[in-house]
Amino acid sequence: MVGDVVMPSYVPVNLLPFTSRMMFAERLINSVILIAMKTYYQFKYEPAAQEIVNKYLGKLNGGTVSESLNNVNAIIMNTHFMFGDSRPLPPGIIEVGGCTYKKPMPLPPELERYVAEAQRGVIYFSMGSIVKGSSIPTTQFLTMLRVFGRLDGYRVLWKWEDNPPPPEIRPENVMFVPWMPQFDILNHPNVKLFISHGGLMGILDALYSGVPIVGIPMFADQFSNMNFIVQNDCGLQMQLDQIDDEIANYTISSILLDDKYTKNAKRLSALYRDRDQNPLEKAVYWVEYVARHRVNLMLKPSTQDWWYERCLLDVVFAVFFTVALTAYLVKWVLFKSRIATTTDQ
Repeated sequence: MVGDVVMPSYVPVNLLPFTSRMMFAERLINSVILIAMKTYYQFKYEPAAQEIVNKYLGKLNGGTVSESLNNVNAIIMNTHFMFGDSRPLPPGIIEVGGCTYKKPMPLPPELERYVAEAQRGVIYFSMGSIVKGSSIPTTQFLTMLRVFGRLDGYRVLWKWEDNPPPPEIRPENVMFVPWMPQFDILNHPNVKLFISHGGLMGILDALYSGVPIVGIPMFADQFSNMNFIVQNDCGLQMQLDQIDDEIANYTISSILLDDKYTKNAKRLSALYRDRDQNPLEKAVYWVEYVARHRVNLMLKPSTQDWWYERCLLDVVFAVFFTVALTAYLVKWVLFKSRIATTTDQ
């Protein structure tokens, strides 16, 4: 969209649960999805965005939305190279993941008392700001309640936006709260596990806090986010439609009883926090840098080459054609020489 080259051979679309090591079928699916997304953006999203711009902003200094995007000099991204697969990025992609984090604040008195008094620790359960807790199917919801009720010594904080379930089905160790300070909760020393849908912001909060995750991905990038967590032994994941007592109990107990998940989460947290520069200061510096020098950091001349040039297909074709032509000429000369020799005899 803004000059960054995505190579579908080893850079998976973040909507797919693939890694950088893809088999042929996965590379094929990845390529098709990438082409479909680019086509949708060009013919559906961009015209709609242009209508909104024309209505509220009038003509942009850079012309159309497409032209303006092609004139972007740098992009500030809430990412960190440690999270996800390696990929080629131009210097104009400035990664400042965690720039919004401040020192964790004390919890409200009621929450602090509930968390601190848990004998073995607390499980924090939140499906993010888009998916409501009540959207979990009844069967899976009741399953989770049964499993939580059997966790001796643990307490559960469940982010629940609607009216809480009736008391007769609620275990004593589960508290339903409509809103909680997630970052502060995850940084509490008595929080042992984060059950999440695998959204990016929740994953980054957990990485910063060093808390292992049980993921229940539902859509978009949540599957690829949880793949990273599982591959690094910082958590496990469950498929929502497959959750039953056995799966839920095994998954949650595995993390609570095996300290390797917590150790790996702490290790990634140390990598994530260790910076040569405060991420907020880094963002400010590069904004001022671009403003001072009016320099384009996106390296667009090379990224706007034709796709076959970036993949060197023209070079491969030229080499193949040269070798094939040479082989043909050698064969033709030898054939003619053989005919001439036969005629002389």
